[in-house]
Amino acid sequence: MPSFRFARARLALPLALACGAFAAPAAVAAQPHAAPGHAVDAAAWREDLRTLAAELRRLHPDPFAMQPEARFDSAVAALGSRIPGLEPQAVATGLLSVTALVEDGHTGAIAMLPPFGFTRFFPLRMTVEEDRLYVVAASAEHRALVGGRVVTVGRMSAEAALARVLTVCSGDNHFSRIDRAPLFLMSPGVLRSLGIIDEDDALALVVETGGPGPRRASATVAAVEPGEGRYPAFFQDPEGLPVAGGVSFREAATRPLPLHLRDLDRAWWFETLPERRMVYVMLRRVDREDGGITFAGFIERLFAHVDSIGAEYLVIDLRHNGGGDNTILQPLIHGLIRREHAVGRPGHLYTIIGRETFSAAMNCANWLEEHTRTRFVGEPTGARPNHFGDATTVRLPHSGMPVRISRYRWSARLPWDERPWIAPHLPAPPSMALAREHRDPALEAIFAETESGPMIVRLRAALEAGEIEAARAVYFDSRRRNPDRWGRTTIRETTDLARALFEAGRPEAALALAGWNTELYPAVAEVWITLGAGYVRAGRNAEAAAPLRRALEIDPDSESARRWLARAEGD
Repeated sequence: MPSFRFARARLALPLALACGAFAAPAAVAAQPHAAPGHAVDAAAWREDLRTLAAELRRLHPDPFAMQPEARFDSAVAALGSRIPGLEPQAVATGLLSVTALVEDGHTGAIAMLPPFGFTRFFPLRMTVEEDRLYVVAASAEHRALVGGRVVTVGRMSAEAALARVLTVCSGDNHFSRIDRAPLFLMSPGVLRSLGIIDEDDALALVVETGGPGPRRASATVAAVEPGEGRYPAFFQDPEGLPVAGGVSFREAATRPLPLHLRDLDRAWWFETLPERRMVYVMLRRVDREDGGITFAGFIERLFAHVDSIGAEYLVIDLRHNGGGDNTILQPLIHGLIRREHAVGRPGHLYTIIGRETFSAAMNCANWLEEHTRTRFVGEPTGARPNHFGDATTVRLPHSGMPVRISRYRWSARLPWDERPWIAPHLPAPPSMALAREHRDPALEAIFAETESGPMIVRLRAALEAGEIEAARAVYFDSRRRNPDRWGRTTIRETTDLARALFEAGRPEAALALAGWNTELYPAVAEVWITLGAGYVRAGRNAEAAAPLRRALEIDPDSESARRWLARAEGD
């Protein structure tokens, strides 16, 4: 395969540390207080807590956008009352709790550090799939656990342990939190503070391993201090361990690694898939420069290559991109706009997103959604379309704990866009079943769609041809095979199509499509508004009132539904 890549080795704090991904709930268990000689006493910790709360209010543009201020104040008061009975690790975990409540992935305390007692880690790495835990790497003595599904963690079921750990993960949404949860599952201090394990030295697990038939194995994993040069670098690798000589899931399979797991130290590169006339672009970081090449230079070479080979399809992979420099993305977006009749046309441009798509990468996804006809593939993004960022660091006065606090609001989409994420048109979340064979569910979904054509393109063709029943079959069969599991990406493209059909003078086709959306998404006000507005446009006002009233039952504040209902009733 011809390839064109730019490389640069980089070692940095992982996003989970740099952006303060450490936060914890009110569920912190009481532990014996600090060992003698610890520099921070209870009064000092309480002053740090008050400082953290005050600085959040002072610096964050809207710290209570996602949760009531009273809930935040209650959590601060509850933690303050418990501090005298907590050891340093538990106090640190408790401080993280109040930043987690902000529900901002750029805001959080950086607490899992040696000065606060976090010196040991379990040499076992897990990942989350469908809210289940799987082992993806382990020390050599526990290699038999790699690839297995975790049944219990310490004193809890895996599901209960994950739910508790998620409360210590700051994030914009559920997907950014499950991206960060594996780091906490490696920390004895966090797990003991949360009441998941009883002792710092050992983690008892039950794991369902593979083989001719699933079987369960019990194991006890001892905590270790990170080997020389491994802290905090092992955080950065999704299969990283605090010790050398471990076994990772990537190493366990015999087939070549899928494209998205190659060249982990490179910010961006592209490769041609000639048999599909496709160019695959990995954007792992939004870096201004990599390997002596600027991002603008890379994009120029990318599009020169795409144009020279007459590529039919372009795939942009943002699923592992935690962000970088927002200001450098314009050449990519403008280059795609200029190619809206080539690789930018519907069904030929794909963007892979996932739980790690965050910060500047999220803004890249926003601008792709707004300015191109890309189809999103994978799982939801780890950030909200409208989010907070550009964090500044505040050090608490007594403990010295660094706290990251967002300073700016990024309204990259419409100001009323309250989606928790961008959801994919083609669901293709991580799959351990496919990962065991080193297969990529996202690329496989793209390959399958390029062979049959995107649902929206086939749906439009059938409706424009007046083949209503054939169009219904296309739509409902597609939803059966690719359920709209996480939100409104599919609603958006089908409601846009319904409106376009109205404007093109095809009211029956438009009303049919709007009606199908109410069958598939009965709890979404927008689809009822589209149907009611369609009846008004078609001069069928008597039929418009019922869907518009239904929209107002779902969303009593919808001015759009009120306006259309007034028109339907002749006001």
